[in-house]
Amino acid sequence: MSETPKHPRFPLPVRFQRVKNARQLPLKTRVKKILARLDKGHYFPFVIRDTDRVFEPLPPDLEGVAHFPLAAVNIELRAAAYELSHLNLVGMSGPAMLCLFDSAVRCLVFNVGTSGSSTVTPNAYRINYGIEPGQQLRHTTPYQRLVWGRDEAETICRHFDLMARFVDGGKAALADGDERNFIFGADESPLIFADRVFAGRQWGPSRTIYRHLLDGEPERPDWIYRLGVAETWSGNPAGGMELLQRALDLGYGGAELYLARCEALLFLDRPDQAAANARYALELDPSNFDAAIRLGLLFETHGRIDDACRWLEQAVSLRPDSREAARYLEMTRARSQQAPT
Repeated sequence: MSETPKHPRFPLPVRFQRVKNARQLPLKTRVKKILARLDKGHYFPFVIRDTDRVFEPLPPDLEGVAHFPLAAVNIELRAAAYELSHLNLVGMSGPAMLCLFDSAVRCLVFNVGTSGSSTVTPNAYRINYGIEPGQQLRHTTPYQRLVWGRDEAETICRHFDLMARFVDGGKAALADGDERNFIFGADESPLIFADRVFAGRQWGPSRTIYRHLLDGEPERPDWIYRLGVAETWSGNPAGGMELLQRALDLGYGGAELYLARCEALLFLDRPDQAAANARYALELDPSNFDAAIRLGLLFETHGRIDDACRWLEQAVSLRPDSREAARYLEMTRARSQQAPT
């Protein structure tokens, strides 16, 4: 399991992992196996119980595990705890819905599609969610996964390990076919999934996915470009710039590539070279409103007020009805007038 700083008490400003409660997981040997596999030097497991069980003592198998009773009776605290957690493990129940409809939550939802309840059978998923057995909900993020079938201890441990590595961008999570299906899903091709994740600006999983795809086709310039963008926005602009240059050398030379180079160069504090790439990007696609406004904001952030005003003026000229562009231009001009001469 991937390494995570341990923080022993509430509040919880760092990452930690949550274990299931008595109702969601049959206890006995299963919880013992899961807790035995969990490296408590890196993870801090704790329990949020169902509201109707909050005053009951924890089962013997959870002896020594932290209990957060306030979150069981306060929906806002419960949601906050889910959002702050490194990874939530839940059964298919009310808490799972709270996790799955909050894009800030990372979770694995177990016991999906089993016959123990009429609300979690495959037919119920067809009626309520429009998905077939084995599929993922369409609105969820790559960090939110349904695990179909029984919540056996080995299944929970394996999926926890895979998701933890995926959260951390670990390429090892894509080592074999089963792990690859965990990431991409059985109902969606890798390319469709990659497009969806990249379009959502989810840079961590984008890095993992495009590294994997490039293992099979290392000279695909469009994938190299996307990996370069993901590296840049993940805090590695130097690595991103190398990849973008490689994509350019392989013939990928559209406006989007020069815009991405501009962004990487701004992060590297090379504004003159960034400006040159920005100008070329808009020469290639003069009608690109999003590029113009994004460049204006980036230059404004880096103190290049004249450049910022120029790009924002172009954005306003491209879309005169955009209140957003007009507001940014007004604010930037005001800053220009306040700047010392």
